[in-house]
Amino acid sequence: MTRIYRTLLGLYPREYRTLFAKEMLSAFEDACAEYRRRGLCEFVRFGAAELVGLVVEAGAQWVAKTKHVVFHSRNSGDCCCVPDIAKARPPWVARDTHYRNLARVLSCLSDTSQ
Repeated sequence: MTRIYRTLLGLYPREYRTLFAKEMLSAFEDACAEYRRRGLCEFVRFGAAELVGLVVEAGAQWVAKTKHVVFHSRNSGDCCCVPDIAKARPPWVARDTHYRNLARVLSCLSDTSQ
């Protein structure tokens, strides 16, 4: 069941998977363990509901992403209303350290471009 769930997570847009896939898979595995203890009937019912819900939600996320692209197609550059995960500060790096290093890198880049 986990293998099917992991495969269906691939239906989500990349940005959504980047943010939530690990947490979703972990929660699903924990719930599977709980429902296995309740019996086969409960486990099958849970699994079917989760897999159908996963497909429906993946479709909703694609609709939301498409809607975002359509309504922001006239804007030049990034609209900044959806965070770019690649540019985000990792949670394990202190804010001051991150921005100090970022300023250092940006100043080096500006020095080399002149």
